[in-house]
Amino acid sequence: MRVWLLFGLACDLWVLKLLKRIFVFILIATLNSASINAQQSSTLSARAAAIKAIVDKLTTQTKITVTPLNEHEQFGKYLSSDQETFTFYDVDQKLDTTLRYEDVKKIKTGYGGYNYVTKRHTNHTHGIIAGVIVAGVLIALIVAAANLK
Repeated sequence: MRVWLLFGLACDLWVLKLLKRIFVFILIATLNSASINAQQSSTLSARAAAIKAIVDKLTTQTKITVTPLNEHEQFGKYLSSDQETFTFYDVDQKLDTTLRYEDVKKIKTGYGGYNYVTKRHTNHTHGIIAGVIVAGVLIALIVAAANLK
């Protein structure tokens, strides 16, 4: 059976059905590939997603403290981020550092002071904890010595 199309063109009905099926197949394949790409880009772990949420709130040049997995804290200024990584300027090493969200244990805004002996930035929390421990040991020694008399 012949069907008349626009502009005076004619074609058989089976050709139209075939073209329709090809069009539907291409449309479904395109939509499936788009959804697969969207699923692959959002495969961050819960910890990495939390780190990314913190990074997304930062503004450029914000002072940050980054604790990578199995490494010492790094101090710097936030520069930029994308879906899987972020970049900051390490103030101690004086270079841009890019880390994956998956490789970061903790991130917080601000950083401690500067240690003039080691020429590096430090976290004051560690110094305070060490000071409290030393003071506790000294008080315990003084109390023990007073009880011996």
